Parts: sequence; structure tokens; C-alpha cells
Amino acid sequence: MLRVLSIDPPWKRNLGWAISQLYKTKVVVKDHGLWDIPTFDNKYLLLHSIHEWAFHFVKKHKIDLLVLERSQGNGCIPVRIGVAESTASIITGALSANPKIQIVEISPMHMKLVVAGNARADKDDVIQAAVKCGGQICADIDIEHVADAVGLVYCYFDDLKTGWKPKEKKKKKRKKKTNNG
Repeated sequence: MLRVLSIDPPWKRNLGWAISQLYKTKVVVKDHGLWDIPTFDNKYLLLHSIHEWAFHFVKKHKIDLLVLERSQGNGCIPVRIGVAESTASIITGALSANPKIQIVEISPMHMKLVVAGNARADKDDVIQAAVKCGGQICADIDIEHVADAVGLVYCYFDDLKTGWKPKEKKKKKRKKKTNNG
């Protein structure tokens, strides 16, 4: 059995999270919620607050695996890092001190495809799918960030069962132009 913390990093100030247990044949959501990240004028205090929350949360719940929703960026480091990127990197940094914790990132579109059946599913579709997947404990989910956190763990479980791995991009060879003159 694996104890999993899945997190939907916030784009504003609300972080969705879910604690689940992964067994060989099923996923059981144990708890979920929304953390309203405190506002600070000082960016250091904000990041320190996120780091402390992640560190103590993981220690309290004895987490084995962290599943994060990947930022939708193009893979380049943005000039101005947003709250989601900062939060994800701070949480990952807080947990990387413990080499036993595996960290996995899943793209929002892949999670939507697996959980809701459509990579372009809207917020309501993801919420309905999370409630359906999570059972009774998830019946009260009405917030997108929490639904995403629950969806992430189900997506990870489905990927384990199906053996899905991201395809590697093949580089195209360029043909050189020749000047015949």
C-alpha cells in the first residue's frame, strides 16, 4: 500500500489536496481539502509558509508518493514565476530531502482525459468525475482544485495499470538547401 498526497498547485491562493491509499487493485481517498495560502507582502514569507505546510503535512500523514499537477507552461522557466510554479517547486523541494518519497507530475490534459474521458473537459465535468471516482468521501466536492487533486491520484493509478508512459518526441532531421547555380 502507498500513501499518496496529490496536489493541484494554486493559480491564485487556493491549493487543492487529497490523501489517498493505493492498493494493487484500487484507490481509496481518505481525506481531501482546500488550503487557503496566507497572503504575505514578503515573497520569502509566502514561500516559507508553503514549505512548512508541505513538510509537516507529509510528516503527519506519512506520505510515500507526491502527485502534482504540472504547470501548463511550455517547459521553459518563465521570467516571472507565478504562484503555481513557485508552490510546486517549494513543495517538491521540501519533500526532496526525503529520498523515499517519489514525486510524479501529471499534465492537466492527461488527467482530464483519464478521469473525465476528454482532455478538454470543463471544470464541472472534472468535479463530477472526481465525485464518481472517489465515492462517498468525495460526495461533497464542489471545488475545482480539490477535484483536480482527487483526479490526479486516479490518473496515476490508471497509468500504473495500463503501463502508460509519455511518448518521447522524435527530432526531425533538417535537409540542407543546396544552391545549384
